[in-house]
Formats: sequence, C-alpha cells, structure tokens
Amino acid sequence: MPNGYLTGRRAAALLTIIAVLVGGALLLAYAGVPGAEAQSPPATPSSVSLTRADGTVTASWPAVSGATKYHVTYSSDNKQSWSAASDSHTGTSITISGADNAKTYIVGVRAGNDSGQWSGWRNSDAIGPYTPPTPDPDPPSAPSSVTVTRGDGTVTADWPDVSGATKYHVTYSTDNKQSWSLAASSHPNSAITINNADNAKTYIVGVRAGNDAGWSGWRNSPPAGPYAPEPTPTPTPTPTEPPDSPTQVTVTRGDGSMTITWPAVDGASGYTVLASSVRNTQWYTKSQNQQGTSLTVTGLQNSRAYHAAVRAENSAGESEYRVSAAAAPYSAHSGDRPESVTLTRSHKKLTAKWQSGWQATSYHVTYTSDGGQSWSLAALNHPVGKGYTVIEIPDADNAKTYTVGVRGRNKHGDSGWRNSNAIGPLNIRLAVSDIAPTTATITLSNHDGDWHYKANAAPDDSCSAAQSSATVNLTGLSSGTTYTYAAYADAACSNLMATAAAFTTGSVVTVGNLNKTTGAYAYQVGRVHEPHMKAMVRHSTHFTTGGNSDGYTLNQATVILGAPHGSPTGLTAKIYSGIVASDGKNLPNAMVKSLGQQTPTSNGEVTWSCSDSGTGCDLSANTTYHLVLEGAAPASGDHHYTWATAHSYAQVNEPADAGWLISNRGFRQDDDGAWGGGGHIPGKLSVTATPK
Repeated sequence: MPNGYLTGRRAAALLTIIAVLVGGALLLAYAGVPGAEAQSPPATPSSVSLTRADGTVTASWPAVSGATKYHVTYSSDNKQSWSAASDSHTGTSITISGADNAKTYIVGVRAGNDSGQWSGWRNSDAIGPYTPPTPDPDPPSAPSSVTVTRGDGTVTADWPDVSGATKYHVTYSTDNKQSWSLAASSHPNSAITINNADNAKTYIVGVRAGNDAGWSGWRNSPPAGPYAPEPTPTPTPTPTEPPDSPTQVTVTRGDGSMTITWPAVDGASGYTVLASSVRNTQWYTKSQNQQGTSLTVTGLQNSRAYHAAVRAENSAGESEYRVSAAAAPYSAHSGDRPESVTLTRSHKKLTAKWQSGWQATSYHVTYTSDGGQSWSLAALNHPVGKGYTVIEIPDADNAKTYTVGVRGRNKHGDSGWRNSNAIGPLNIRLAVSDIAPTTATITLSNHDGDWHYKANAAPDDSCSAAQSSATVNLTGLSSGTTYTYAAYADAACSNLMATAAAFTTGSVVTVGNLNKTTGAYAYQVGRVHEPHMKAMVRHSTHFTTGGNSDGYTLNQATVILGAPHGSPTGLTAKIYSGIVASDGKNLPNAMVKSLGQQTPTSNGEVTWSCSDSGTGCDLSANTTYHLVLEGAAPASGDHHYTWATAHSYAQVNEPADAGWLISNRGFRQDDDGAWGGGGHIPGKLSVTATPK
C-alpha cells in the first residue's frame, strides 16, 4: 500500500494546543471550529473488480460511506511499480485506456474525504491478458465434388474436406433423385460407406456441409451404376525360359539426367538397367527388377556422353544386355554454329561441307550470289550428317560467285551464322593445242555434268575439262592422224567412263551412255533415258519390318531426291509385296497399296501418306516390302527429269519397335515387265510406321 498517509486513529488523537501564558499560568484550549467534533477517515473499499476489453482495463468497487473521492493506481508488473490512474476520482468505476492486451493488471483503490483523510488501500485480483472473442462462424460452402465407388453390397462416397465444416448431412437416391434416403444427419468425416446396397441399382449420393451457423447447399455425385464384380484374373504361367533381350534401348538427355526407354519384352517380369559414360568401361546398376519400360537417371554431368544397357528377366533367368547408342552431352544452348564451312563447285552445282556439332539437330542453309545483298533458301531443316554434314545446291549459275551461310538449330533455338568461303565462277574450257587447226566433233549421249577428255594420240594427250554441251568440237588435231577419244570423271583423267572408236580429223564419233556411277554423281528417276526402258520408268527400294507380333500401321514414306530439273510431271509411289527370285534377290511381287502421285518440292523431298483404315496401310511383322516409284514419260521434245542425289546408304526412321531395315539396293522394271538389277535407289528413304 502507498505510504505518507495518517491513519484515522492518529488524526483523532491530534489536538492543536495553544499555549497562552497569562499571569504566569499556562492555559490549554482547543484550536478548532467552535462546537465541531474531530472527523474520522473513510473505510477501505471492501473489494475491487476488474474487467478487460480491447486496449482497456475497467475497475469497479462498492461506494464507501463518507468518501468524497478515490485514489486509483495500477500495476502491470506484479506490484513492482505503480502508475496513477486518478488521484481524486469521484465515481466508483474507472476505465484505464491504452492497456497492453498482452500484460496482466492489478488495480489499487483507497477512499478519501474533503479533510484530506484517506483509507487504507484495496487491491484487485490480477486479471490476465486480453483475448479477442472468436466471431460467430458463417455456414460453410458446399462440397466441391462427391465421388461414389461401388462394392459388393456397398456404396462408398467421399468428398474433399470443407473449410469450417464440423458435420455433414448425407442422403442417397436409387430412383434418379425422385426420392431420397438418409445415410447420416451429422456425419463427422468426409467419407461414408452405405451398407446393404442393392447391387442392381444405380446410386446418387447428396452431401451438404454444416456447422453451428447452419448448412451449405447440396452437392450431388454423378450416378454410380450397378455393381460389377472384377473378373477373376487368369493365372500367369510360370516361365520355363528366360526372356529375349529388349529389341532396342533409347537414351534421351535432360539437364543433369537421361531417360532410358525400351520396348516391353514378352514374358519379362522386370528389367535390370545399367548406365555408363562413353569414355568409362565401368557399368553402374541404376535399377534392378525395374517395373515398366522407362527409367530416368539423375546426377549426370552435362558435359559427358552416356549410354545405357538393359536386360529382361523372369524366374527362369535373364536375357543378354541390349546397349543403347551413345547419348550426346546435354546442352540447353541453341544449335551450335559450324566451326567453318567449305564450299566447292562443279557444273551448275554447289557443295557445302562442315563438321557436324553435338548440339545441332538440323541446319538452316542459305546462299547468295550478289555479295550478301540478298540470300536464297537452300534448306530450312537440313539433316545432320555423321561426322560431317554435306548439302548440294543445284541450278547454280556457272558465271556467278557464291557464298553459303549455315547456322545450327535445335529445340532451344538457332545459333549464329557461319559463312563459307566465296567461290568464284566455274571456268569451262575446250581442249586446245598449238598444232595445226583441224577439227573433230564428239557427240555425247545421255550426258550431264562437266567431263574431262583426252585424244589418246600424241601430241594432244593432256587431260582437259570441256563444256557440258551435247556436242564438243576439238581443235588442234593433226591431219591424217588416227585418234581414239576417252571421257573421264575426274580432273586427273584417272577414272575412265567411256572410250570412242578410232577417228581422224573431220570425223564425227559418238560416246554413249555417259551416266556417272561413282562419287558424288547423279542417277535418274522418272526419265526415259534408254531405248530399252518402258515409257513409265519404275524403280524400287525394299524395306523389312521389325518383329512386333501384331504388325504395323504405315503412316508415311518420304524420299529425299535432288532438286527437280525442268518440269517433272510427278512421281507415283506404290507399296509392293516381295518375292525371292531364283538368284536370291528379293524383287517386287504384287501391289499392296498405291499411295498416289506427288510432285517433289524445291529441295527434292517427296512425302506420301497412308492414312486410310483399309488393309493397304497395314504391314505384317518381319516382312519385306518394296516402295516402287513410277515417273511419267516426258512429252516429245521436252526434258522432264527428276534427279535424285545418290547415296551409298539408306536412312531408317525406326518406329517404336526396333528391327527395321531399309536396303540400299534398287531394282528396275524393264520393257518385258521383269524386275532386274541395275535400278537406281529412289532417293534417301525414310519410313514412319506405328506398332499395332
């Protein structure tokens, strides 16, 4: 209790004494109000009660008789210190503002009168921190969905928990909502099972959420049809032999990872998957008894190439491992730019070559003949070659200077451009000597390109390039000398293509059938270029399907030819079955499906689709088929050619099930209807099919 205040007893005993010395005698008298009695201090308040509100503490106490004011203090640190609320409060309650809601308060009150007399202190009980009241809840929202599953004699409904819900009201209907039955009126959980359900009826379950404030709207489930028991599974026979190896293992790189996939193997109960970097001979097990036909391996270095190996296994044993091709290092960069591009030229043709990059999946190729003022498209997505990528650009003007530009492409974007060297005009010249000016005329048949010639008699036996006209005049031959004439396919005159009969000056000789057959030359598709060939020229390339037991559906076939020359009337593609001839050759037998006629694009690519649902798009497993191209005969006097760039291989676009093979052997149908050798491969073949 605060100090410095007199008690009522001491105040009553205090008298003011006035000493008056009169005539040597001491007189005592009261120095008060005449007729007044001494006043006592009021009593201490009997109690102090506290209540709390947000930021306030309110104290109240019973009125004290004789009190005209009250002194009020408070403490928030368990009476270690006190603060004044009021030192002369006239009422019997007081509100202390600015109270800290987190603190505990004690309030002290004493009563006083106008004579300055105070009672003792009365402290309240401590009142703890203030906690705001929880607002009354709102009714919850309806469940977002209700899902029903059927069991034998049961219907189970479940729904997502609803915020603020404390109970659920569940009903169900078996007559398409015409009537409802109660499943639970105050169900505590978000799932319920209705027993004794009729397996033959369709059920709809309705649910609403509730709490003390009320109920939400109803949410009905979709109809759940009659119960159908699961069929008894057929026992899996115990294998007696190990499974075959996977037919193919494919690796796709990701950032710090690679995904390994393989076709399912019949009879396999699981797979073991190994991985290794290409430069490492150590294999690491990544999964044993792997279920499924895909596995993603993480924690790899993006700068390294990796490959994987997979074997199939069952209780009878394991297969051999099937190893994937190397998966190149991963890069999130755009296709890499070639280090350099080398450009060469021959008659009416440019050839650009560059080293293939890891990160490019195709190349964008352009060329200019005006010093870079304008550029023409050679290929938008030229395929990447193995080691080096080569592109041939036809119809070049021998008199112009060319530069080729190349940039790499992949799914992340394009690299910068890399330009080739500029290559000047191609100089075509006749063989000329300084001997007597006499003339011989050489007539070439079936000729294309620039040839090198020799007159094989002294003195003019040098190797010279000549123009690519059908008739070449040689000057400088000695009169009276007999010559033989040879055509070569190279500037060194080492690759002899044809030799003419003996001739003398002034005579006319013919060198026939100068079709190039080696090196980067050309072959013909769809041109009547030999007398014994039919008006409709047919060439075939055969391919063999993989081992998918249900066969395949043919989607499309694409042939990449050289650029068309002249005005090709189109190529018709047909699928033939194969037959093995007596000499062991697999030749076309009977037509299975005609894919129709297409005209090659400017870059020599032709694609045929097989999209109908008939049997013509169906291919059997492990079967050899022929893609047969028919080229229409040219009109009289016209030169309707379609030249195809020669390749020593054919490209396979393998479907998901591996094992396909596309041959690089072609056949040709002669005028007697028979198929024989000597045919040209009709371009670079790509076949796309889907396993059934």
